[in-house]
Amino acid sequence: MMISIIFLIIFLLAVAILLFPVTISVNSTRSVGKIKGKIQLFWIIAGLIYAFEERQLEIRILNRRIIRHISIEEKPREHIKKPKKLKRRWKMPPIKDFLNLTGPLLQLFKELVYAFRLKYIDLDITFGLNDPAQTGILTGFLHALGSSQMGNVRWTPDFTRQVMDWDLKAETSFIPIRLLLPFARFITRGQVLSSLRGIIG
Repeated sequence: MMISIIFLIIFLLAVAILLFPVTISVNSTRSVGKIKGKIQLFWIIAGLIYAFEERQLEIRILNRRIIRHISIEEKPREHIKKPKKLKRRWKMPPIKDFLNLTGPLLQLFKELVYAFRLKYIDLDITFGLNDPAQTGILTGFLHALGSSQMGNVRWTPDFTRQVMDWDLKAETSFIPIRLLLPFARFITRGQVLSSLRGIIG
């Protein structure tokens, strides 16, 4: 009896955790080839913060830092030639198995996009290509799509140089169970299972 009560409590806690929203916020800028800013993920009492420029990862619980890790750039090692291994011949799966997956994959992607709730976004992109004419063509294409200024998303062409800079502030949230359900539907579809058997086997 006691064991069943413990399992029930664990199950209810797991469901509650899956129903609690995860918030992701991004504050990032790129200028002169350097990316600055950070991305933050908060879920219930835990948080994960990654700073781009410092390459620093922090894990926080109740807003107290528990783990801090800084990535250090490693020097490239000398390439040592390894003896060649005999490669097994890989048989190319039928192309129809890949084509059969396109529909379910598009449906999965659509459901995953709808699972996210965008709270706000403010994005300013400055771009330029090698050839000013190509920059002009791309600018015209963006204007034709009506995406040169979509709300808080702005594109600014630079005809003098090749560049890709941005200034981004955004926040989104999702409920974990809303991501699990599309994956479960995708994996259990007969069309997907038969295609995967054809690709693997």
